[in-house]
Amino acid sequence: MAELVSITDGGSDAELEKHITALFNEDTALQSAAVVYFRQLVSPEQQSTQVSLCERHVIDRLVDILRKSDPLSLRRDTAQTLGDLILASDFVADAAVSGGAVPVLIEMVQSTDAGLCLHALFAITNLAGNNTQYRDVFLASDVFGGLRGLLTRFPTSATMAYELSWAVSNLCHGKPAPPLDVLLPALPILNELFDSQSRHDTLVNVFHAFASITDKSDVARIEAVRRLGVLPRIIQCLYATESPDLQQNALKVVGHFSAGNDLHVQLLLHQKVEEGLAMLLRHPNAVVQADACWTLSNLLTAPADSVQHLLDVVPSLIPLATSSSGEKKVRKQALWAVANAVSAATPARLPRLIAQDVLSVFCAVLRDVEDDDVDEQMVSLALEGVDILLTKLQQPPVDDEALFATVRTRLSDPENGIVLDLTDLIQYCEVVELQQRAARLWLRYFQ
Repeated sequence: MAELVSITDGGSDAELEKHITALFNEDTALQSAAVVYFRQLVSPEQQSTQVSLCERHVIDRLVDILRKSDPLSLRRDTAQTLGDLILASDFVADAAVSGGAVPVLIEMVQSTDAGLCLHALFAITNLAGNNTQYRDVFLASDVFGGLRGLLTRFPTSATMAYELSWAVSNLCHGKPAPPLDVLLPALPILNELFDSQSRHDTLVNVFHAFASITDKSDVARIEAVRRLGVLPRIIQCLYATESPDLQQNALKVVGHFSAGNDLHVQLLLHQKVEEGLAMLLRHPNAVVQADACWTLSNLLTAPADSVQHLLDVVPSLIPLATSSSGEKKVRKQALWAVANAVSAATPARLPRLIAQDVLSVFCAVLRDVEDDDVDEQMVSLALEGVDILLTKLQQPPVDDEALFATVRTRLSDPENGIVLDLTDLIQYCEVVELQQRAARLWLRYFQ
C-alpha cells in the first residue's frame, strides 16, 4: 500500500493537484497512491477540499474505478476511500449517488472477496443512513437481492454479519417508512441473522430493523415479523441486562406488537411478557421506563378476562405515576397504564386496586392543575379514572356502599383528595371540556 502523505496547510494544494492528476492517469500504481491520499481528507475542517473533489469529478472517477474488475486491491482501497468520504461529507454522498454508485455497490457486495464486500457494505450503510432519498434509491435497485447471499458466502464471519445487519437496519429505517412490500425481501436476511448470530451489537441492529418495519403499528407490518417466529426470543432479550441497547430495541419491538391486533397481544401474554416489563419499570433509563409503561397500557386494553394477572404490576406503576421528581413522559405513560388497569379491573380485583392506592395517582395529577405546564391529557385521564372507579363501585355486581363511602371520603380529604382541585378546575380552567368534566364529577359524587 502506498505511504500516507501528510497534509498540511503549506503545500496541500500542490499535493491535491498531483493526486487528482494521478487518479485520472491509467497507471494503477498512481491511482492507488491517489486513492489512499484522498482517504485523509475526511475531517470537518477539510469540507472545502471535499467540495472541490466533487467539483473536479474525483468522486465520479472513484466510482468508475469501482466498475472495473481489477486490480482487486485497487478496488478495495477505492471502496474504502469512497465509504470514508461519504461518511464525512454530504456533498460526497450526493456526488456518489449522482455518479451511479448505487448499482456499483450492489454489484460489489455480490463478490467472493470479503474485503471488497465489507467496504461496499460500509458505503451502502452510510448512504442509506444519510437520508431517505438515498435509501429509496437503493430500495428501488433491489439492494436486498444483492445482500441476500452474503451470509452463505461468509458464514463464519461475525464482522460480515455485523456490517450486514447495520446496512439492513439503515435500509429499513427512516421517515417516511418504506412500503411493506419493499421491505419484505429484508425479512429472510434478518431472520437468518437472528438465527445465526449471538453478538449483541448485531442483534441490536436486527431488532432496530424489526422495530422500523413494525413502527407504524400497522397490523400487516407486525404480522410480517410475527410469521418469522422471532417474538419469543425477542421477549427473552428484555432480560439482557448486560446489553442495555439490546433491551431497549427488544422493548421497541414488543411495544409495537402490543399495539397490534388481538393475536399479537395474546402472543405477548402467552409468553408472560409482563414479567420482563415489570423489571424494566425499574430501569435507570427514563425512555425504557416510559416505553415499558406504554406497552403495559396497550396490553391492558385487551379483553378484561385475559389481563387480570397484569394488574399485579400496578404497585410498580404507582411510584412512577406519582413521583414529583420523575420525568413527565414516564409519569404520563404510567398514568395511562393505571387508568387502563382501573378500566380493565373485574369486580373481584377492584378492592385490591383501591387498597394499593391507585387513587393517589389520580389525586397527584389533579393536585398539579395550578401549574403553568399542566398537561390537559393527563388531567382528562385522571378525571376519567376517578369517574370509572366510582361508577364501578355503585354498579352491580360490586355495589359496595361501604367501599364507595371509604373512597368518597378519601377523595374528599382537603389535603390529599380532589374536591378542592375539582373546584379549581370548575372555576378557573380555560379548557371547556375539562371544566365540564370536573363539574359533572363534582355534581355526581361530591355536592
